[in-house]
Amino acid sequence: DKWNFSSASQERKVRGLADGIEWFKLNQMELISANSKTATVSAEVSGKKKGQASGRWSVTIDLKKISGKWKITNIQSAR
Repeated sequence: DKWNFSSASQERKVRGLADGIEWFKLNQMELISANSKTATVSAEVSGKKKGQASGRWSVTIDLKKISGKWKITNIQSAR
C-alpha cells in the first residue's frame, strides 16, 4: 500500500495483478538502469494465487520521478 503510481490506470493494473494472491515474497531486486529522472529495476517474486500452485515470477518495473517522488510507470512480466 506504500507504492506510488503515475496514474490511476497503472494502479488498477497492478492491483488487478495482485487480486487473488494468497501470499508473496520478494526474493531479489536489481537495479538495471537509473538517472536523476527515471529508473528500471528487475524483481523476482515467489507467491501463490488462490487455487494455483506456488510459483516464481520475474518482472521489470519502470519508475519516473514526478514531483520529487518515484512513481511506477510500467510493470511488465519478464517471462
